[in-house]
Amino acid sequence: MRVYLTHCSKEKEPNLKGTDITVTPDKLYTSAGIQQFMKRCQEQNVIWGVLSDLYGVYLSNERHVWYEKHPDTVTLQKKGIIVQDFNIKLSSYDEIFFFITILRTFFEAEAETRIPPLVFASVMMLKPAFHRWRFKIVRTVVIRIESFHPFYERVLKETVLADKVKTFQNIEFIE
Repeated sequence: MRVYLTHCSKEKEPNLKGTDITVTPDKLYTSAGIQQFMKRCQEQNVIWGVLSDLYGVYLSNERHVWYEKHPDTVTLQKKGIIVQDFNIKLSSYDEIFFFITILRTFFEAEAETRIPPLVFASVMMLKPAFHRWRFKIVRTVVIRIESFHPFYERVLKETVLADKVKTFQNIEFIE
């Protein structure tokens, strides 16, 4: 049996904040990347969940309240609890596929610059109005590397199920 996971995000349904309403992950997380992941899983009728900084493995049929927790605030003790939750909830699966989303934009410079191309692309992404160089967007790939916090990577490496975990970035892989 196979299960698909992705990591949580700070973008959550604002109308749930401060309430005691419990919801499934597809109603809680509003990030475009996670919504895309959940929609694909639902269309393909597969088992899926979200790795939450607070709840651990938050499977599609589970219900929780709105929360705010940054992965930087997860203590070693809480990380241990999350790894244990991962081990318990997912031990019956033969394959655990973890979707890593990243947002990467590739640029083509139209002016000379002494900045190396990768640095140039990063600078242009972060502060395009600050620079006078002209550029055009060549291609955008839907992925979110900046939100794949090292915390999630550590959980995936420290679980006793690490040999069952495979990461992927192409949403079409969900089938």
